[in-house]
Amino acid sequence: MDNYTKNDEVEFIQSLYDDAEEAQKEIYKEQKKNRDELLQIIANIMLTYMIMDNVMNMTKEEYEKEYAKIFKTIIGLCNAEAEVAVTKTTDILKDTVNKTFDFYSYNAEFKDVEDIINKEYKGKHFSSRVWENEQAVAKKLNQQLDDFLKGKINVNQIQKEIKDTYNNSAYEVKRLVETEVNICEDLAFKQFCRETGVKKVTRNEVLDSKTCSKCAPLNGKIFHLEDAPGSIHALCRGFNTIAADDEEITKNDVQVNDNEKITKVKNDKIIVKNNIEKGNIEKEIQNKNINNSKAKNEPETTIEKNNIKKSSNTNKIPKLNETEKWSLDYYTNDGFRELNKTLREGKKLDSTMNTAVKGLDSSLSKLPDYKGKVYRNLDFSFNKKGMDEFLNNHKEGDIVNYVQYTSTSKADDVFGNKFLGKDSIKLSIKSKSGKDISNYSQHKMEEEVLFGRDSKFIVNSIKNDKLGGVLIEMEEL
Repeated sequence: MDNYTKNDEVEFIQSLYDDAEEAQKEIYKEQKKNRDELLQIIANIMLTYMIMDNVMNMTKEEYEKEYAKIFKTIIGLCNAEAEVAVTKTTDILKDTVNKTFDFYSYNAEFKDVEDIINKEYKGKHFSSRVWENEQAVAKKLNQQLDDFLKGKINVNQIQKEIKDTYNNSAYEVKRLVETEVNICEDLAFKQFCRETGVKKVTRNEVLDSKTCSKCAPLNGKIFHLEDAPGSIHALCRGFNTIAADDEEITKNDVQVNDNEKITKVKNDKIIVKNNIEKGNIEKEIQNKNINNSKAKNEPETTIEKNNIKKSSNTNKIPKLNETEKWSLDYYTNDGFRELNKTLREGKKLDSTMNTAVKGLDSSLSKLPDYKGKVYRNLDFSFNKKGMDEFLNNHKEGDIVNYVQYTSTSKADDVFGNKFLGKDSIKLSIKSKSGKDISNYSQHKMEEEVLFGRDSKFIVNSIKNDKLGGVLIEMEEL
């Protein structure tokens, strides 16, 4: 389209999400088919075996027979869902990029489209996220069906739980697809701008009524193309448009770096992204003269059910600087995976990880010690060899050293499961200096207590759990 109005452009951007939503229905259809198949299996089990007091009453042999069949079925269903989701999402993103190029009358090559949809977001390709989501769904379904067969979930409740799991899975699909549509539209638009000499763009954050407080202050701001923000968060609907030649770059109140290092908005909120050039983050933060008045994620009393939880360790609220708060946010928002893996393997840390380690070490030194029992569940359903290796390194009386950071939870039912059951290990740890980071975490309900690098523990006992897993009791040294 050579000539278009601003309204045409807004309608076009909206159409990308509308088209994606329509195309997602194929994924939802696959999920519904698989959900109904699983519910039919449950109905057949209830017709076949004895029910007492609204729960299944099965012998060990009956349980093992049905669990083996269900486990295999769930893995097959989730694998099929993942394949459909990856294929359909790929089609949606190709369509998004092609339509964006067409709208701005840019003659792109096939390779241009492929390069954009194969870009990683926060270190991962979308297909990896699809498979991770499906593995999490499989794990959840297996736990629910395991509890059902063992009489822990009554026959009236299991149907609702399975439906809830699939509803949550459908939301994750929507979240992933719409986020990737936003990313691909932005990358395609910026490529068009570079190729045609566009230097300045205007940020639009009011596509619909869902604008968040993070993005709202950016609306209408003018940026150099290379400084313009991209996708700021999951489900972001912000986009950039070509600015008029006589429009001036917005100064002082909004600054966004090309590598998404720091976005500073009027109220001094800071969003630090993962793609940070070596050494720049601390320098940038220092140069901004940040107002360290009460931040939105300062610790506050946590209320659970009808009881006010007041830790004996929280008499004084420590003040964390922006690097420290960013590091905790980075760690709890998926950063822990690559960071801990790199630390365990003794590999060289990249600049982002170096900054994160520095901030984590500093923040953990300021936070009060948490004294009490904490828990960690390890699932080895797809890694029996890994479970054997872990047990070989954890014998009664052994002193173990964890070179990486170690995440645990104050809640015995970690992530809603009292115990993960078969092919799993549960660590019960007596903490002396772990740090409660739940108020700084992306996932507050996990009640996370974090141990620093090189924490040492003594293994006090190892027991086989009645559900087929292993319980290891340890104490921090």
